[in-house]
Amino acid sequence: MPVREDQIIKEVLTKPWIALAENQAKQFTEAGLPSHIRHVETRGKTEDEDAMTGHLCHIAVAKYLWSYDGIMKYQHSCSKANMLPAVRKATGNKHISDNGEDFINLGLDVKGSLIRTNLPPIKHNSPVRPREWHPDTTIVQCLLSEKKEGISTRIVYICGWETSEAYKTRGEAKEGTFKGAYVIPIKDLNPMIPMKWRNC
Repeated sequence: MPVREDQIIKEVLTKPWIALAENQAKQFTEAGLPSHIRHVETRGKTEDEDAMTGHLCHIAVAKYLWSYDGIMKYQHSCSKANMLPAVRKATGNKHISDNGEDFINLGLDVKGSLIRTNLPPIKHNSPVRPREWHPDTTIVQCLLSEKKEGISTRIVYICGWETSEAYKTRGEAKEGTFKGAYVIPIKDLNPMIPMKWRNC
């Protein structure tokens, strides 16, 4: 069932969550690890901004799915990812990745982009590049609001999910901004399961 605009999750991140994501994003940047940004066209002006966008989306999904226990899920997954440079060096294979597992042993791939238009989240697209595609994986699309002066919180819109196979079935876009990517309009994604955590 396609997601409705009122089913898109608005996850508000406060300072402690943002600080944790900022620390992990810094480590990722220093290690030369890829961010969760899925396509070149929406990358920010700096590598730091790209990494921060990805980590804010990642931690927002962790918070939504597991409440405060999500902190541990997020940190464990980041610790594993931080080992990738050493693994790549030891194996001589620079293409080793997390295989689309943004949480350890869970086939869930969080895709995040920074909103740069005045369009509502439902009007955006969810593209996945073939090199970032993994079989038998659930893809969760997130959008991050731009940082506003004087506001200490950040908003992540957890838009919906779809299987990686559904993306591939669409075929590669032949033209436009997302040429070469598998693209699904956000309005065609499946809504997230309602999670009713209390006092979070």
